[in-house]
Amino acid sequence: MSRRSKQSACCRIHFAARDERNRSRGGWYLSGTAWVAGETGQPVHYYTVEHATSADGIAWETNDKLCLPYHEGEYAVARPVVRRTESGYRMIFCSRRHGETYRVYTAASADGIAWERDPEPLLDVAAAGWDSEMVCYASEVSLRNRHFLLYNGNAYGRDGFGAAELHAPV
Repeated sequence: MSRRSKQSACCRIHFAARDERNRSRGGWYLSGTAWVAGETGQPVHYYTVEHATSADGIAWETNDKLCLPYHEGEYAVARPVVRRTESGYRMIFCSRRHGETYRVYTAASADGIAWERDPEPLLDVAAAGWDSEMVCYASEVSLRNRHFLLYNGNAYGRDGFGAAELHAPV
């Protein structure tokens, strides 16, 4: 993927899907957008999800549009997992705000570029245990008409990883 002047080294395709209607490929990736001095003076990285397209899966074209603009206090939007639906696309991602750790969220899009976030987390932290401080980097798996959310717990999975059964696909 070509780099733009504002993109940092953390820019890489995290999830790609082929659109059979026009034979193009779409890719969703993290893009570092800024480094800002935090309350303690230490730099804080800001990154979120952007979109790229490709005709061949090798050369990618990007734009400056953020798929998931930052919400108030948010500075890290990560690990997009996207799937096609009858009405467009669904994304699972994780996000964190100042003073919080990651939570798992979802968003919907008709075109894969402009997204509407669900306001509440799909998965929040537990009251106690290995996922009581953080839940992140989730992915959906379907098996025999059952749907599961695989995710990392505290400390990016250091304390464990788990599977939560979903009532329906995301």
